[in-house]
Amino acid sequence: MTGAEFIAFLGASVILAVTPGPDTFLTLRFAARSVRAGLVYTAAAGLGVLVWAVLALTGVAALLERFPDVRTGLTWVGGSYLVFLGVTALFQVNRARRGSAAHAPAGEPRLPARSLPMVFRTGLISSLTNPKTGLFFLALLPPFLPASPSAVDHVLLVATVVGCMLVYGAGLSVIAGRVGRYLTGGSGPLIVDGVAGAILVVLGVSLVVL
Repeated sequence: MTGAEFIAFLGASVILAVTPGPDTFLTLRFAARSVRAGLVYTAAAGLGVLVWAVLALTGVAALLERFPDVRTGLTWVGGSYLVFLGVTALFQVNRARRGSAAHAPAGEPRLPARSLPMVFRTGLISSLTNPKTGLFFLALLPPFLPASPSAVDHVLLVATVVGCMLVYGAGLSVIAGRVGRYLTGGSGPLIVDGVAGAILVVLGVSLVVL
């Protein structure tokens, strides 16, 4: 791979990382309450992307193109999971607002504590049930691989994609943590949770319908 080809691939990887999608809004949702939770989610999503990349390189992800029913089933699972996460977030926001109104000082709403293992599991499932990631690798990787690719070529491309996602997710987590802490006197986490929850429901329905 030439330097120009790598720069082109790096640009495509950055676009993939920063394009808004389920991972972006889930990162915002978790990181608004805890930067550590956002980082854990980012690591889990990155692991899911790594799995998809390996599947694409080994040809397993090509089954999604050969067998449309498999892709449709996986899409339904992923879309339903996003809807579940969005609805859960909205219910938690509603419950937290009522709880804070009754027991907490104004302007200091609380959310139920989230365990980091749950956050990690959410990130991994969300990433692995998104067939578009596998199809992205099927479309992107082959043009950048030489005629006889070596293990180094594979590792370089996969590391570039995963690295871009991790850097973007980490930066987004830090920003979301600051916004969640200072926005409107401490209610930022609820605002981000509510907006992210609504968007996740829309994304999940769109994934299934479209």
